[in-house]
Amino acid sequence: MNNDIEHKQYVEHNKLEIDIGANLQIQVGLLADRMDSSLIGICPGKYLIIGMPRGSEQVMAPLHEEGTSLIIRYIHHGNVYGFRSALLHALARPERLLFISYPAQVQVYELRNYPRVACFLPARAAIDHQLFDGSVINVSRTGARFAFPVDEATVALVGRIDTELELDIQFPGAAGYTHIAGNLRDIHASSDKVNLGVRFDRIEGPQLANLLSFLLDAQALPEHHGLSAVIRKHAIWKKSVSAYFHAVNDAKPAFAMAAENCDMGKWLNGVGKDQYGNTAEFQQLEQTHHRLHEEVTAATKLRQSGEKEGALGLFNKLDIGHLSHRISALLIAADEHRTDVAAVAVGLEEPHEMTPPPDIAGLHGTEAEETGDRVS
Repeated sequence: MNNDIEHKQYVEHNKLEIDIGANLQIQVGLLADRMDSSLIGICPGKYLIIGMPRGSEQVMAPLHEEGTSLIIRYIHHGNVYGFRSALLHALARPERLLFISYPAQVQVYELRNYPRVACFLPARAAIDHQLFDGSVINVSRTGARFAFPVDEATVALVGRIDTELELDIQFPGAAGYTHIAGNLRDIHASSDKVNLGVRFDRIEGPQLANLLSFLLDAQALPEHHGLSAVIRKHAIWKKSVSAYFHAVNDAKPAFAMAAENCDMGKWLNGVGKDQYGNTAEFQQLEQTHHRLHEEVTAATKLRQSGEKEGALGLFNKLDIGHLSHRISALLIAADEHRTDVAAVAVGLEEPHEMTPPPDIAGLHGTEAEETGDRVS
């Protein structure tokens, strides 16, 4: 995998994203010890109810004093969350519970190399010859969360973490379903719905291009530094084409109409062909690039004949934004394919390494490492 395209971020916001029953780490005041607890309930904007943690007498003593400062940490959908709170009340009966203040601000550290995109895409999953129809509710370059209604077959999924599965996703603009193999990383079930966290395995070129194209449309793919120059030049060409068709005056086109004359075309016929010419993605890229220029040329000639409205309609129907993203996606897929092939050829697949999260995350153990690869 090309590590030039990575995405990790550390942000603050005032939205609390957490599920009832979530496992928590509790830090009391300035003490270094951390204790385990879980979320029992929420009164939005007012307080949270958590289970009484267990710990040493030194740590537990302040948990009976109202106003004691707390730091709460937890993992939710592959991100580490942390916030400051204060003890409001300790309840001894009928259960030992703590009422703590609702956070004013929440810190989030994204463990994934790539950001998630919230979506609702028709999908189906196959696990050991069992089929589940549902939808993908978020997706990134490295994984997705698949949701489907609860049925009798759901029971068979219990304890199946790390099981191989096959996921078919219907991406907008792509013909049919995009087939992606992956691993089951986590299972969350409610009374009527099951959510599966899926980590993608190696994705073949055409399927990868469909995924990347969708992420580019959603502006959720970090810059690919090795190809940023040629992608940027293509974006300038696209902007010039769009400006021409939306212009009121009759100015001449300020862009190359022939595929071989634009900056992308020159790169494809030179450096690009030398580096990626033997990949299937590159051949699709050339075809898509030529198609784009042919359709832009047809619309341009229509405008030059005086049919401005018809030319604009033809241009809008072309959906140059999506086609341009498809070109960029195929280019990135070709680069990743070439990189993976080179790694396999020398017997070296680059290991996935996680940058340790900041102190507010503070989960430097197995749980954080596993979640780092998990996209949900």
